[in-house]
Amino acid sequence: MRQKVTFIRLLPLPALLLVAVSNAGDLLASTSLPVEAATPKSTEGQTQAVERWTLFRSYAFLPQRNDIRYSDVRKAGEIATFMQRYPSFRAGIDGENQERVDSVQEALIDAGVPPDMIDQGAYGPDELRRDSRVAVLLRD
Repeated sequence: MRQKVTFIRLLPLPALLLVAVSNAGDLLASTSLPVEAATPKSTEGQTQAVERWTLFRSYAFLPQRNDIRYSDVRKAGEIATFMQRYPSFRAGIDGENQERVDSVQEALIDAGVPPDMIDQGAYGPDELRRDSRVAVLLRD
């Protein structure tokens, strides 16, 4: 008697991984890295409150180019979807090259993020501000 052999195609691990998300904090924690902003000092030398920004997505740019790479095009939609689902969050765009920062901001606005919910500045640690990268951070 001949046995029937069945082959099963194995999917890569990310395709099998399902994450249950109960709230925005869980989703943000599962898709990003926490980043503490630098502690600002007041004029009297006293420490002010620290805003907590979380790295959500990072854009990589080609040398001598300020347009968003094809591989990063969908990131603006992911950010917009998250912010529409959790409207209390704000986006902070952090990068050394202003033209690249403006490109990312334009992509976010085109994807549906309200312009008044987007800030630009140095929100993360210095290593995020590399010339070829622009980081999008979120805070509640």
